[in-house]
Amino acid sequence: MIRSSVAKFDPCGMGSQKEVMRTMPSIVVAEDHEVIRRGLRALLESERDFNVIGEAQNGSEATALVQRLRPDVLVLDLAMPRQTGQQVARKVVQDSPATRIVVFSMHIESAYVLDALKAGAHAYVVKGSASDELIKAIRESLCGRRYLSPPLPQNLLGICRETDWPPRADGASG
Repeated sequence: MIRSSVAKFDPCGMGSQKEVMRTMPSIVVAEDHEVIRRGLRALLESERDFNVIGEAQNGSEATALVQRLRPDVLVLDLAMPRQTGQQVARKVVQDSPATRIVVFSMHIESAYVLDALKAGAHAYVVKGSASDELIKAIRESLCGRRYLSPPLPQNLLGICRETDWPPRADGASG
């Protein structure tokens, strides 16, 4: 089924204040486990205003797809072959700075979350979360807001200070 890429899209809840026709946000899914990747695609495509335009099964494929397709959002696993999620995030920040990065990972340790945020992630969702947490994280990132799913401590957003985020394309901090 081919989905239209043009629809009314109001990710930030502006409603009638801004009646603007926008294209549906494009999404690339990067996950090395096929069954999870397919499940993510099905979940995201069940949202009428999301358009999954590509899938990658390793970090190298993810960076190449983002470079070629320039999606609005990259849903990114951290533990992938060929390049880690953090390496992919740094490359995406450099090559496609408008792409929002939503990490989807099994790692709940603060060090992983902080590394992902410092590498350029806009949101971090734990794989054990409810599916609507991932949808919410994508929507929040599209509105320019950062998001951490429960059970992650929200104070991690404050630890990764504005001087460190968003990361600069040259890799230096603020």
